Amino acid sequence: MHWLFGNILGLSNTDLWMIWGISLVVVPLLAALQRPLLLTLFDPTVAASQGIRVNLLNFVLMTCLVLTMIASLQAVGVIMLLGLLIAPAATVYLLCDSYPAMLWGGGLIGMFGSCVGLLLSYRLDLPSGACIVLVLGAIFFAAYLFSPRYGLVRRLRRARHFHEESLARWPGDAPGGGGEKSP
Repeated sequence: MHWLFGNILGLSNTDLWMIWGISLVVVPLLAALQRPLLLTLFDPTVAASQGIRVNLLNFVLMTCLVLTMIASLQAVGVIMLLGLLIAPAATVYLLCDSYPAMLWGGGLIGMFGSCVGLLLSYRLDLPSGACIVLVLGAIFFAAYLFSPRYGLVRRLRRARHFHEESLARWPGDAPGGGGEKSP
């Protein structure tokens, strides 16, 4: 069960040093490769035409992802690892469109959600992994509702505004509108 759900509060010093070491390799590497990585992810053909070794860059990216997963598995388990990889990325995707903001914003959302989840876990005497994933889920849900560009509330307002605008332009088409206007 330890590999499935993890035990973030039971990490040894060796585990923490391994996480720290992998972070010291992965974060600067991704920061250094940001531009070619962006081009490769969005258009590998153009990247290859500009001399970027696409297969090598994909290998480096997958290696960084695997190293991150290895570092996280002991602490958070498989289920929470998937939540920590997906929820911050999906949340930041709803909130911004720029690649650097997505890259660093996902990490900040994950860090914020983890800290708040650990605090709630401590205060409410609940499992830490579940609290972290619930906090990240709540942040995602709020972003899904109120995102300036993709939010559900914005789409509903826009649909209502479009409907009201249509009724204002063509009053005869409104239910109970009576067809034609009288002079």
